[in-house]
Amino acid sequence: MPGSAGQRLSRLHHWRSCALTILAVLSLCPLLRAQTDAPGTRQTPVLVGINRDYPPYEFTNSRGEPEGFDVDLVRAVARVMGLEIRIIPGPWEQVRGALETRRLHMAAGMLKSPERERYVAFSEPHTVVHYSIFVRTDGPTLDSLEELRTKAVLVERDSQMHEHLLGLGFGSALIPVASEPETLRLLAAGRHDAALAPLLEGTLQIRQAGLSNVRPAGSPVFSRKLCFAVTKDQPDLKAKLDEGLAILNRTGEYHRIYQKWFGDLEPRFITPLQIARTSLWIIMPFSLALLAILVWNRTLRRKVHGATAALREANHSLAQREGLLNAVIDSLPLMLFVKDPRQDFCFTVWNAKAEEIMGVPREKLLGKTDYDILPAEDVPLFRSADQSVMDSGEMLDIPEETVVSPVHGPVLLHTIKVPVRDEDGRPQFLLGISQDIRLFKRIEEELRRSQASLAEAQRIARMGSWELDQESGTAYWSDELFRILGKEPGETKPSLEAFLLQCHPEDAERMRAVFHQVAEDGLPVTLDHRMVLADGSPRHLISHLEVQRDADGAHLKLMGTAQDITERRNSEEALRQTQRLESLGVLAGGIAHDFNNLLTAIMGNLNLAQGQVAEQHPAYPYLKIIETTVSRASNLSRQMLAYSGRGAFIIKPLDLNQLIQEMTHLLEVSLSKKVAIQFLLDPGIPWINADEGQIQQVVMNLVTNASEAIGDQEGLITLATHRQEVGEETLTRYFPGQDLPPGTYVAFEVIDTGSGMGPDILARLFEPFFTTKFSGRGLGLSAMQGIVKGHGGAIRVESEVGKGSRFELFFPACPENLSKPLPVLKESVLETKGMILVADDEPAVLLSTAEMLRNLGFEVLEATDGLEAVESFRAHSAEISAVLLDLTMPRMDGREALKVISGIRPGTKVIICSGYHEQEALQGTEAHSVAGFLPKPYRLRELKVLIEKVLNG
Repeated sequence: MPGSAGQRLSRLHHWRSCALTILAVLSLCPLLRAQTDAPGTRQTPVLVGINRDYPPYEFTNSRGEPEGFDVDLVRAVARVMGLEIRIIPGPWEQVRGALETRRLHMAAGMLKSPERERYVAFSEPHTVVHYSIFVRTDGPTLDSLEELRTKAVLVERDSQMHEHLLGLGFGSALIPVASEPETLRLLAAGRHDAALAPLLEGTLQIRQAGLSNVRPAGSPVFSRKLCFAVTKDQPDLKAKLDEGLAILNRTGEYHRIYQKWFGDLEPRFITPLQIARTSLWIIMPFSLALLAILVWNRTLRRKVHGATAALREANHSLAQREGLLNAVIDSLPLMLFVKDPRQDFCFTVWNAKAEEIMGVPREKLLGKTDYDILPAEDVPLFRSADQSVMDSGEMLDIPEETVVSPVHGPVLLHTIKVPVRDEDGRPQFLLGISQDIRLFKRIEEELRRSQASLAEAQRIARMGSWELDQESGTAYWSDELFRILGKEPGETKPSLEAFLLQCHPEDAERMRAVFHQVAEDGLPVTLDHRMVLADGSPRHLISHLEVQRDADGAHLKLMGTAQDITERRNSEEALRQTQRLESLGVLAGGIAHDFNNLLTAIMGNLNLAQGQVAEQHPAYPYLKIIETTVSRASNLSRQMLAYSGRGAFIIKPLDLNQLIQEMTHLLEVSLSKKVAIQFLLDPGIPWINADEGQIQQVVMNLVTNASEAIGDQEGLITLATHRQEVGEETLTRYFPGQDLPPGTYVAFEVIDTGSGMGPDILARLFEPFFTTKFSGRGLGLSAMQGIVKGHGGAIRVESEVGKGSRFELFFPACPENLSKPLPVLKESVLETKGMILVADDEPAVLLSTAEMLRNLGFEVLEATDGLEAVESFRAHSAEISAVLLDLTMPRMDGREALKVISGIRPGTKVIICSGYHEQEALQGTEAHSVAGFLPKPYRLRELKVLIEKVLNG
């Protein structure tokens, strides 16, 4: 065995031919699966297999096309016999296997033997193949098979020669290879003693490959007949092949094909008799001397036989090891190269993967340097790294380096360079191992992009993901799941217990049971539950749990998602609450409207009755009581309208601080002596657009409720105001489902230290007629909510049992260009009489209003709907001084009647009468077409004042 690692590495380039041949054989594509139906009687072609590497008998050229003596011969037979054939080239082992399993119909050339006659039928032989011994010209002459028993002999695997040698007892001396041309190439490389191959094929290979150091030795040592081989189930095909060969021999076509391929290769064999005669004359004079030499040689051979056998065995073992090492190097999935620093760092080893990555074959690189394959400007950097490895004697790891391939362009590599030391430990060669990491980089980049997209999608959807290994108990949470649970990513170690600890107390056991259920039965589950953040705020989640399984169906781990639907749930709940309150509001508004109509009739008739009775009359006090009762009923109706958001507001700029301060005395006297009031009023708040009386009612209501919540205990009520800039996020979080625009708001807070309220009471706080008092009446907080809503504001309530309550009201700030309120007109004296048209679909209202107007001295036309009013106006338009229209009437409502009347006589003085407040009632009408508005219910004096104002205006 060579004495140093350097010498072993220097031989690596001699092993490349063998390794490349093995890799080429292993990478061959399987033969096409052939049909097994018998040809000839059908239109399917005869499938003919040929050895793609057996020149000149059969092979494939550089274009992959079949050629050779057997190919031309089978094509000629097919032509004269009218057969359709398809030639399928491949490695001989695959051709033979396909023929044996009937995936091919025939082989163009197969050496006849008893063993092969078991599974194929042979045609008449079309030629004879003579095997000869081939040796190197600088080696000993080996003329017989017996002389090869102790030699390293190359032979084609599974060939007739191989089978013959095995039958003769050749074993360890044989070195089977993929093809017969390969035997000669390996012999020429100098690593074996002899090769056995067909004489004509070997002669052609020596000529074509330029193997000047290889020659045939002696006469042929083995001969076999070469025939067409046909599967045994096709006797008709065999008969046609035999007939075709006979025709070609008669016509001379066979001779022409034979001369084409073997004419200049066929040697002239010398017969044994000629050899004997010639030898008699040449050898006789030297026979005595030769005899003495042979005796001496025999004696010497015996002496060195033992030593030679041992040396041959050692060399054979070394050759096998070197061959194995060469195969391993070439089969590595990594680029491997060796440089010799003593020869300007020239390449001495370059494996198959290096050829693939850089696109440079080893025969063009070995013995050359980086300057021969890389751009000159890049070489100094690589040369510096190489020199540093040799100088330091230490391994160098280069995670990323770009090398410009002359074929593929820039290649990204991860390279490790190692010094190879000699027996004395000194660095002698440079070993490089590189890995092409372009694919890994692309995968990493795609993975980063995918992870970023997933994280962004989870953030947008507010959906986190998790995994739980059941065996180890380790868990993983995505960053979004941390955020959903109110934590920074990585703040807490993920675990099942950490997740369950944040579950709402009412949901924790259910969640634990679901986890165990999914782990046991493996069925996915989706459920709705609540979590509690560190600040105590609840969050609503929808979680999905399922089991991940392996290929055998066994449970691997639990995994799932958790989506935060708190905002959606709040919005849905707010929408349901809004819809419920709106439904009640519509009901309350409708009732209030109809109630106002009844009260209008009652009040009108009452005023008429009062006008007919002197104050001294015994019935007058009772009439006064009725008027007071009607007024109280009217106030209840206004509360119902306020709850529905359709109250009659007198909107004007209002200083909220001033209103609260002016109510101080009223607030103090209405509260218990044990309750103190604290004012925290921000002097810089803007004004609001509001109805002063309604806001006073709201303040009184809140303060009274706060006092009652404190009860007989000592307590504190804080009234505070401040300016608040409200954005979209605040509106979405605190006022979901409410149509409030972002902007500047004035916040009014009432905070008490009373008993507080639980979640159940908070949920029903603004329901009409709901109360926690022993006895209660009216709409209470629901009416207050309607007032706030009618002012374009919103309410937020925070309360906890035993910790008091906090009511915070938000009102839009007053814009700077708001017009000042109109001055109140003083009552004038009615000077003009005339005709007034009254239209109302309520008979009692129509009757009482008409009587009041007649009582005031007017002539009255009555109409029960808008269409009748239009017809009366059209008939008496010149005589009518004013029109009193109700809004809600059948056939034609007040707005439509107003439009028609204004069209008949522009400028007509029309008074709108409605149970709703003025802003809503006049919505959809042109402001210049309305002379006045009369809210129901109204008294006689209120009707008189408005008529005077309209007619005298």
